[in-house]
Amino acid sequence: MISASMIVKNEEAMLGACLASIKGLDEIVILDTGSTDKTVEIAKKYTSKVYADEYKWNDDFAEARNLSLSKCHGDWIFIIDADEKLISPVDQLYEDVSKHSDEHIININVNGNKTSMLAPRLFKNNTGIVWKGAIHNYLSVTGNAVGKSVIEYGYSPTHKKDPDRTIRILRKELEKNPKLVRERYYLAREHYYRKNWTAAIAWFDSYLSVAWWAPEWADAWVLKAVCHKNIGQFNQAKDCCLEAIKINADFKQALKLMAELSGPKNKKKWLDYAKMSNNNDVLFIRA
Repeated sequence: MISASMIVKNEEAMLGACLASIKGLDEIVILDTGSTDKTVEIAKKYTSKVYADEYKWNDDFAEARNLSLSKCHGDWIFIIDADEKLISPVDQLYEDVSKHSDEHIININVNGNKTSMLAPRLFKNNTGIVWKGAIHNYLSVTGNAVGKSVIEYGYSPTHKKDPDRTIRILRKELEKNPKLVRERYYLAREHYYRKNWTAAIAWFDSYLSVAWWAPEWADAWVLKAVCHKNIGQFNQAKDCCLEAIKINADFKQALKLMAELSGPKNKKKWLDYAKMSNNNDVLFIRA
């Protein structure tokens, strides 16, 4: 038995397509965190297990996700967000859990906006696995199994109603605990998205001073390289690319960016290396 566990808020524009894509699962559990639109009404068309009055939003995604998780009865939990769709058949989820029945966590492909990554979206229930992190959550246990199911994500218009939510939560978490590591990476990335290149570089430096997880560490160097490139600091950008390549010589984006920053003769060499790379252990694979 597979239960889908979801948290939603003001997702009337996206939720119907998401729920239609997972129709056929044994159970769909939806925790609403304060919608003022037709989200709850839409959710009830697909499942009777909609909890709309049990949680007041507290800027803590893990807290909300764990409450939704506590309502699930399936042997396996499937995680999907309202602005995502399962584009592989629902039956593939059952094949994935059957093939990896001895595992606790199954990573599956999540892609969209020219980016793809493996994410732990299937895990066994009642094994003590919970969500951690107020934003950009992660599971309390990791696993290496990879399934064949595929999720496609988009961009929900509801983000425009609270565009600073992510950066606000990250700042709160770092104020509470300045020793946090991954939150520095994601705060740097928020400034990167806003094209605040100098602020992003400062936060990437803060993160890189304590970084330890190789995929995230290499990604930070690449994004920092892009920041330097965009303010005309090309030598610093090349240095950052080399740091990423030192961590992971298969990082295609780092190799292609190094080619872009190099003269004609070296550019060809770097592009040759990029063609041979396979993006093993890369956190986010960008087109």
